[in-house]
Amino acid sequence: MDEKEKVFRERVAAKLRDIRGEMSQDDFAAKCGLSQTTVSQYEAGRSLPGLDSLVKIQRATGIDLGDFARLVGGIETKEDEHG
Repeated sequence: MDEKEKVFRERVAAKLRDIRGEMSQDDFAAKCGLSQTTVSQYEAGRSLPGLDSLVKIQRATGIDLGDFARLVGGIETKEDEHG
């Protein structure tokens, strides 16, 4: 794994932990329709959520997936580029 991927995985993991907040991994996983093992893998940076998992998380928590992508990936939007 190269450094860029490592940093990206760490950002995703940190954001998911932030979204979960004080909720246990078990409770968060159940709310999202995922297994606790899956949530643990995501939060440890050992795997990345696919679109299907991100949609489940979005539906359960109300997060904006565009904001999520920008926060974890440092993605610039056209608005960012043009001020």
